[in-house]
Amino acid sequence: MRNADGSIGIPPTWKRLVEAAPLELDPEKLPQRIEAAQRALLDRIEDLHHAGESRESQALANAMNVLRSLRNMAQTERKRNSGASSPNLRTGRK
Repeated sequence: MRNADGSIGIPPTWKRLVEAAPLELDPEKLPQRIEAAQRALLDRIEDLHHAGESRESQALANAMNVLRSLRNMAQTERKRNSGASSPNLRTGRK
């Protein structure tokens, strides 16, 4: 497997965390997975800022966009699920 920096071997931590986040089936754990992946991405972006690496920087930006989309989808799903179990405010019924 070739890494974003062109090297061959084990994917970097940020990539493993980004790939694992969408696979999380527990909606309660998903926000934590996303947060951990985003922290790893931001740490790596900071490292690359000083090194001037552009190819991996683009991969990091793409990964951050994926995580933002995943977080938005998870929040929408959570709202939908919590709304289904709460009573209707107008009628007092579920």
